[in-house]
Amino acid sequence: MRRVLPDGPTPNRVLLIGEKIGREEAQRGKNFIGVSGKYMNTFLEAANVPRSTVRCTNCVWEFTEYSKPTAEEIARDHPDLVAEILSCNPEVIGLIGAYAVSVVLKRESELGKLHGVPMWVPSLFGDELPREQGWVVLPITHPASCFHQPDTAPIVLDDFLSLGKLLDGEIQVREEDPFKGHEDYRVVTAKDLARLLP
Repeated sequence: MRRVLPDGPTPNRVLLIGEKIGREEAQRGKNFIGVSGKYMNTFLEAANVPRSTVRCTNCVWEFTEYSKPTAEEIARDHPDLVAEILSCNPEVIGLIGAYAVSVVLKRESELGKLHGVPMWVPSLFGDELPREQGWVVLPITHPASCFHQPDTAPIVLDDFLSLGKLLDGEIQVREEDPFKGHEDYRVVTAKDLARLLP
């Protein structure tokens, strides 16, 4: 099977990164087509973000049956993914599915807590890809879940609606706590409190 390169206009405001291409993507040479791609296109349209306006790629660019990406596959395609992010220089990176979140953010299995919430991160892939102004990342539940578990469709739709709202300036990016790491913990007595309080 052939490698499927990123598709969509570049430079671009939005780069969507999935986990791994499927059989149909490998056969037709385009990312996010087939059933999950149809769901994604529908949700993008609902969010007023037409598919033709976004750029799409995956962490793994070759199809090797329907299995989760291996560490070897991710490492093999990692330099190309980094080059793609740098050349696209997106305003927003949509991470489609738990594997994309874990690969790009180096956060294991946190999609359930993070999906649909845009966040600012200082660097991608751990500390490998820093950017002075940071990166805006939006974890998105994978559209494939809609046909495996149909009751997740509203969740996936809501995640894509968050993408549209973010691009339209209707919601803000959640930034890291500016006080994190600067906490000052002390043991105080009632006498200390009396001095501190007016």
